[in-house]
Amino acid sequence: MLLVIIMENKFEIFKNINILVLDDVSFYYSLIKDHLKILGFEGAVFKALGVLDGIEILKKHKDTNKEIDLILCDLYMPEYNGLDFIKTVRASKSFAKVPIMVFTAETEQGRIIEAIQAGANSYLLKPWEAIQLKEKLIESLTVIRHL
Repeated sequence: MLLVIIMENKFEIFKNINILVLDDVSFYYSLIKDHLKILGFEGAVFKALGVLDGIEILKKHKDTNKEIDLILCDLYMPEYNGLDFIKTVRASKSFAKVPIMVFTAETEQGRIIEAIQAGANSYLLKPWEAIQLKEKLIESLTVIRHL
């Protein structure tokens, strides 16, 4: 078992992870990528415009040096929504332990609670600042993983 403990200013540990951003609006992908750059992030960021695209990217990069370490997922998308995606990922043996952070403009606490209960590790409300993204990244990645 590996326990990752984050102390103040220890974002360095996560600078080179691979992130999947799942949103049907390209603007948020660009915003996240810009904020990650401001934070000194150096890892790969993959864009998925929908749930099926996100599943394909997860499968494509499994067991490679670009395996996805964190998923950022919008709750509201056409066809399948973020909750469907979270449930699918959590039901998968291959990806069940990948941390998921949802982002949404939804301020209804019930919907956010539903996402956490479905398996999201944290959430971020739109709009956000880079420092808020950093705090939520650390929160999402501070998990115990069984190896």
